[in-house]
Amino acid sequence: MKNHFTSLKLVSAALFAIYCNASQAQKIYATLGTGYGFSAAPNLFSASDYTSDNNNGNSTKTEERKKGNGSFGKGMQFTGALGYQFTESISGELGLSYLSGSKIKSIYKSTNNSSSANSNYKSEMIIQGSVFRCMPTLRFTVGEGKTKAYMKAGAVIGLTNKLKTSSSSVYTFNDFSGLYSDYTESQTAGEYKGNMSLGFTAALGLVFKLSESVGFFTEVNMITQSWAPKKYSVTKSTSNGEDQLPGMKTEDKETEFVDSYTEGEYHDENTPTKELKFHIPFSSIGLQVGLHFNF
Repeated sequence: MKNHFTSLKLVSAALFAIYCNASQAQKIYATLGTGYGFSAAPNLFSASDYTSDNNNGNSTKTEERKKGNGSFGKGMQFTGALGYQFTESISGELGLSYLSGSKIKSIYKSTNNSSSANSNYKSEMIIQGSVFRCMPTLRFTVGEGKTKAYMKAGAVIGLTNKLKTSSSSVYTFNDFSGLYSDYTESQTAGEYKGNMSLGFTAALGLVFKLSESVGFFTEVNMITQSWAPKKYSVTKSTSNGEDQLPGMKTEDKETEFVDSYTEGEYHDENTPTKELKFHIPFSSIGLQVGLHFNF
């Protein structure tokens, strides 16, 4: 009986030791941070830069184009994560982030001059992306004392990708005889949206312990992600200040992106135009700083 009692005490002590170690290792923590993402896997959103002059003796035409180049993953990032420490070195995290993307601009200019008239055309387009992301990751931590290093990797799920476009153009025409002239100023805005997106993320960072419950972290992260929008809608269309949207047909102001469609088939003008699906880059390489909280 005494032996059984001794064995029970030993088992109880062992279980208590395991419980204490597990309690120390299995901690809940949270992070809040902000940072900036730089373009990765950029794409070209208009033709390359060029300037051309054509002179056929009676008229001269000059064209100039400045390209828009980049990834919509470029911009300010605001992040938060809740983590659970399985062991001293392995944790699981569920992160949330919001990207407010930088603007990408492209410009086109055209001038035509002849002995009887001249015309000028200039257009500017600005595109800006945003996305709310969910990022489940595994985190591996090494080091002792007040400074620890970590690496984490996992998936990126884009929940609310959006891409907003705005363009403005000015066209002028002057007949040297004074009988005719034209001035047209147009503005258009639209939005790509719909569909979730998937990707991959990885990061390397350091955590500096400030107290038992608060730390400061800094990290370098990478996100590879692309998005295929479901549809595009024109949200604004004006010509010399007059609203053109009420008179536009559905096919002119809405587009659906599909895997395939048949050219030449009957299309109802009161339904969206169909175009082939394409992917938009949201990749980035960024820097993050923030606070680490232990509970």
